[in-house]
Amino acid sequence: MEDEDEDDYEDIDDDEDDELGCTDDDIEDSYSDGESSYSEHCECDFHPSYWSDQINKARMPLRESVERRLITLFKILPSVRIYNTLMSISQDTAETQGRMDKILCDIAGDTPDNLVAALDIYIANGQQNAIATLLKKYSYLIRPRDTVTLQCAVAMLEDSPHNALSLSILEKELEESLRGICAMVRSCFCHIEDDANKKEMSSILKLRSSSPERQDRISAWIDHVATTSGNGPLHPMAFAAMMMGLPMIPGTDDGDDADLLNFVDLNQHDPDLEDLREEYRPNLKGTFDGWVHLAHTTKGGSVMLAKLYMKAIEIMPWLRGSDVVNEMINKYVFYIVPNPIQLNSSS
Repeated sequence: MEDEDEDDYEDIDDDEDDELGCTDDDIEDSYSDGESSYSEHCECDFHPSYWSDQINKARMPLRESVERRLITLFKILPSVRIYNTLMSISQDTAETQGRMDKILCDIAGDTPDNLVAALDIYIANGQQNAIATLLKKYSYLIRPRDTVTLQCAVAMLEDSPHNALSLSILEKELEESLRGICAMVRSCFCHIEDDANKKEMSSILKLRSSSPERQDRISAWIDHVATTSGNGPLHPMAFAAMMMGLPMIPGTDDGDDADLLNFVDLNQHDPDLEDLREEYRPNLKGTFDGWVHLAHTTKGGSVMLAKLYMKAIEIMPWLRGSDVVNEMINKYVFYIVPNPIQLNSSS
């Protein structure tokens, strides 16, 4: 009975050898003269010399199974982490990279997440042509939360044949950041565009800095431009939900924005709420500062910033007065909302 079991075990080993395309003699030849016990079918360095032949032979199907699984995941939701893992376990990195590039080419334009993952991978690999191709075809998928990736892509294209594309994106994003700041200020100081208030600001800027008259008129001007109707009373259903301990869900009456802000702030780490947080809690200063820093380090960026400054002064003349800006910030912090955007007259 024991002899039969031993025969069966030997048959299994023989079958495994046949499936891998090698024999016991082949394996023995690979361990001659005290060399490390690496199988001829394992050319990578992921297995130590003390592993048995059976483990070495089983390792290759396992690696192939892991690779197939990772490729399946990569096709669904690509990421730099999966890409790097596939490259690290690959026996033919050139073939694997070509395969990954083909997958990214097919799926990069499907979703914003796919596009950002593809850009991150190409940025890490320094593939400037691929970056330029994606930005030309799918730049409309870039979200405000993807600004860091876009900035890295623009910096990567600066010293390349795609320099013109890099500069055009930089100029566009600087202008959009400026318009975003202007829109936010107008939403907080709703009468700032009134003709009477514009004329008053022009008169204030002509006065001597730090003079008592100027300070008094600035305070009065800010009171006029910051007059708002305020949010309406809390919706009855929202009040009932709050008393029951439920989160306040945005409704259809006045105060929707406040309710929505409470809702999206419940879980700061929920990725599904990132877009809402970006809309209601935009990091305008961080975004603007990032593009300005990139312009400072880009050839021709200084000229671009000078033009941007002139445009900013044209649409927001109060930026010329640092004391006006400081008073606006104080008004915003203490009277309008608890979480202020940061305005900087030097920007």
